[in-house]
Amino acid sequence: MFATSLLLTPSSNAQTNSWTSATSGNWEDTNSWSLGQLPGSGQTILLTNAGFKAVQIRQNTAAKFSQTLAVDSLTISSPTNSLNTLLMNFVGVDSPLVVNSLTVDANSGFTMHSSALLVQSTSRSAARSIKTIFPASLPRICKSAISVPRNTP
Repeated sequence: MFATSLLLTPSSNAQTNSWTSATSGNWEDTNSWSLGQLPGSGQTILLTNAGFKAVQIRQNTAAKFSQTLAVDSLTISSPTNSLNTLLMNFVGVDSPLVVNSLTVDANSGFTMHSSALLVQSTSRSAARSIKTIFPASLPRICKSAISVPRNTP
């Protein structure tokens, strides 16, 4: 088990949109987000509240809410006696979740089934790093793609 952090230069004007439901649900559940709107460009997305839950991104999310799959940063973390998981469930590799930074912390998970994650940066000088912190939940990836493209000088 480990935590992974892919760090890039974050946007200084990002809004924070937190999952507020104490139970599992779908990414496109508007009422479960602190801003009362779906995730979007320039937002910092937090799945950090107490409880045992999975937030699911599915093929329907990509088909009907594709604009929600590009955010500034995503943090998945859980307080003691909790477990938060982001589940990308058969979204397809043609509809990646696009983030500038991703943190999966202790008591948390990120699971991908036939889905894609693209970690990118708008800054040419952004440094990418991968950190592992023990103990935490091992990301489970099955027939999926993770892409961290290199910046060009």
